[in-house]
Amino acid sequence: MASLQEKKEQRLRFMHRLYEATDGDTFHDVDSTDIGKELGWPDQLTEKVVEYLVGKGLAKYISAGDLITITHAGVVEVETALDNPDQGTEHFAPVSVTQIFYRDVIGSAIQAGSPGAAQSTTIGDLNLDRVRHFVERYEEAEPSLGLEAEEAAEAQADIATIRAQLDSPRPKPEIIRGSLRSVRTILEGATGSLAASGLLELLQHVHL
Repeated sequence: MASLQEKKEQRLRFMHRLYEATDGDTFHDVDSTDIGKELGWPDQLTEKVVEYLVGKGLAKYISAGDLITITHAGVVEVETALDNPDQGTEHFAPVSVTQIFYRDVIGSAIQAGSPGAAQSTTIGDLNLDRVRHFVERYEEAEPSLGLEAEEAAEAQADIATIRAQLDSPRPKPEIIRGSLRSVRTILEGATGSLAASGLLELLQHVHL
């Protein structure tokens, strides 16, 4: 039988994964069993965790099946925890938030030890090395993309946002993904550009 602390950690893990899977969109539904499988859980455990989160108003069922979505309260809960892991939230203690979000779940981007210590390269299923590689390739290829001035400016703004997140001690995956999707839309409009095609191929390896 799981201890109270283990139950709290399980709920927090699921809550953060639900936030990432829906991109914080309360109209985006996902299959709760899929999230449970990603976490390596049996369906029975997933059901118990979901029932708790729904009961607290952090998630809600979409149908009689396993489809659920995050609620506004759930979005606020996760973002509060991400922004202030040392303070905790209404439902999650600060120790749990720090341990789960910045070790087990998203892999802390905070450096530890000496100034030369390496940073984690992943946030959930978002590989920051791949994102960084895409940004570098985009900046190299930009002159040959043939974008209109307005599109080029918009893409540059998105790339700058991504770079700022990559340089942050606590990069936010939802911001990175949103900016990457925006760049992808612009690249999809650059028909006939080999450079754009190559960049789009790189994006296929990033979980958006």
